[in-house]
Amino acid sequence: NACLKPLATCDGMIITTVEGVGTERKGCHPIQERIAGNFGMQCGFCTPGMVMNAYALLKQEGKPTAQQCMDSYDGNICRCTGYRNLVNVSESFAKDASAECKSLANEYKTFDADNEKMEQREAPRRPISKVFASGDVTWYAPTTLSEVIALRTKLKRPPFVLGDTAKGMRQAAYETFGGKASAVIYLG
Repeated sequence: NACLKPLATCDGMIITTVEGVGTERKGCHPIQERIAGNFGMQCGFCTPGMVMNAYALLKQEGKPTAQQCMDSYDGNICRCTGYRNLVNVSESFAKDASAECKSLANEYKTFDADNEKMEQREAPRRPISKVFASGDVTWYAPTTLSEVIALRTKLKRPPFVLGDTAKGMRQAAYETFGGKASAVIYLG
């Protein structure tokens, strides 16, 4: 959903794209190599999301379980492959991989998924309320209920934005009765 997420909602985030995981020029990540080598993509439309799905799982869990690999595909849609090859690739990194998936892993250079696990970071500080302005639109990102109430009282019919992923939601958030909204309250 990177193409659907307003930039202002990314403030303070660490973002990795599929190009940050690996490319032909800088070298593909083992996930990308295994997907390509195991017929895990056909039309290619869903492939970046599937790569990011598996990559995020390794970052979160290190060596996941086979069940975690299967569960991690909830919400990802592919209309070509039927998922089996994609799930097998993901499971090839699992600590309890099936014989078939262990065999798949053995076809590639050794990769220790536990070394991929992201280190725990310090707990984030309390979020800070922010205001972003661009052109004639002001984007408010309050962090307390009292700030939301104060903005709602101060601004003329501001739309609230939650989630950032649906075109219909986006149109409703940025357009008010056929006119462009001049203030948006982002709730996360």
